[in-house]
Amino acid sequence: MGRVATTFKLMPETAEADLDKMQAQIKEKLDCVEDMKVEPIAFGLSALLVMVITIDSDGGMDEIENTLAAIEGVGDIETLSSTLV
Repeated sequence: MGRVATTFKLMPETAEADLDKMQAQIKEKLDCVEDMKVEPIAFGLSALLVMVITIDSDGGMDEIENTLAAIEGVGDIETLSSTLV
C-alpha cells in the first residue's frame, strides 16, 4: 500500500468561529496532519485547508473525515485533492 496526501477544506459554522481553537483540536486528534493554513473566503469568513498524509487503506479517509467533522465549529468539509506520494 502507498501513502496518500489529501487536502480538505473545512468551512466553519459561522464567521465568528475560533480557527485557532479548531487548528489546536485538529492537531490534537490527528497525528497525520502535514500542513494547515487559513484561507480567506469573503466578508470576514475564512476556511481551514488541512493536508494529511496517510497509508492508503479501506476506510482510512472516512475515519479522518469523521474526526474532522467532529471538531467543534466545523460546518462543512470538502475534499480538494488526493494523490499518491
